[in-house]
Amino acid sequence: MTVQSIEAEPLSRTFIRKLAFYIRQDFNLLQEPYLPVVELIEHWLPEKLPDFVFDYAHPSILEDTHGYAKPDECYICIREDVYEGACNGVGRDRATVLHELGHIILHTSNRMRYRRSGGPVATYKDPEWQAKAFAGELLVAAHLIEEFNSISEVSRGFGVSEDAARIQLRAFERDNIIKGGQIRDLTSK
Repeated sequence: MTVQSIEAEPLSRTFIRKLAFYIRQDFNLLQEPYLPVVELIEHWLPEKLPDFVFDYAHPSILEDTHGYAKPDECYICIREDVYEGACNGVGRDRATVLHELGHIILHTSNRMRYRRSGGPVATYKDPEWQAKAFAGELLVAAHLIEEFNSISEVSRGFGVSEDAARIQLRAFERDNIIKGGQIRDLTSK
């Protein structure tokens, strides 16, 4: 039996990291570790993408879904409680909003295709991995990381959960952006 799934154009983490840098640059946010996610989505982004629509829905409508994007329509819908969390600086909720933005930017239909395969989608072609990497790279800016020494400092400074900070720091370590020992409590696992 073959499994039909969707895959995106191949994207490396390095490409996604550069894109995140250019977005921060375009919005004049290169020197600020803490990205104002809600302001970015509600005010600045509509200036760059006039067709962009940001909406939220009651949890009874979206149920277990935290948010979704329709890239070809330039539309994002976030569950209301997740939106409120993003407004209040909750790291996971801020990441969810940017994850959906990642789908808008990276996954229009001309960049996606159906595939038939017996195996999983390669990570670098997985739209969910790409959107998650996009959110992580936009939230935790690689060019600002050298001033931080611990996971909790990164978490507080960039407004992300400690788990998200750890994941992003490990990606930076793999790519030699930080050296082993720079983040004193980042252990290999």
